[in-house]
Amino acid sequence: MDTKKRLALFLCIAIALVLLGSSGAYLVHTSGGKVKITDMTYITEDGARMCALLYVPDSASVEDPAPAIVSMHGYNNTREVQDLNAVELSRRGYVVIAIDAYDHGGSSFADPRINKGIAPDMGTYAALQYLGTLPYVDKKRIGMVGHSLGGASLQIGAVRAFVKHEKDPAIIVPKALVPTENAFLVDKDGALA
Repeated sequence: MDTKKRLALFLCIAIALVLLGSSGAYLVHTSGGKVKITDMTYITEDGARMCALLYVPDSASVEDPAPAIVSMHGYNNTREVQDLNAVELSRRGYVVIAIDAYDHGGSSFADPRINKGIAPDMGTYAALQYLGTLPYVDKKRIGMVGHSLGGASLQIGAVRAFVKHEKDPAIIVPKALVPTENAFLVDKDGALA
């Protein structure tokens, strides 16, 4: 076989492997096509452009709303870092929104004309409220998970939600928080060690 034919054969094999690998990754990522993933952008009440990936399992419907989760990455990362968690949670029936924190990935800073641009929750509160607008989400079963900066930010976002909820019961509050930014040692009496 001459060199040109050999190169053409290798090129065909390489293209076939790329297509096969891409198809396999798509099937894993979408749980065999049972999860729809939407790349989205919306404007938050802080005046920021929020970029997110929304994972919606086909089991979520208006008739049978699904639980949901706000997922946020750590510092110096983007929404894709939480992909492994989002894929697994959506495979198990949760609607997941994985956000780019303010000024990370495709998200912008909060608008400086709104609260002087200060939004220490980094968009977690806005994502929580956004999930509450989706008709296929059970508003009473929304949780939040975050790593590092995401863990600290979701706690601030949750506090913001609970404070606003006191004045306006329509504000969505989280059912559960799973921050992973710190580990605490507790002694036998339950005190921090």
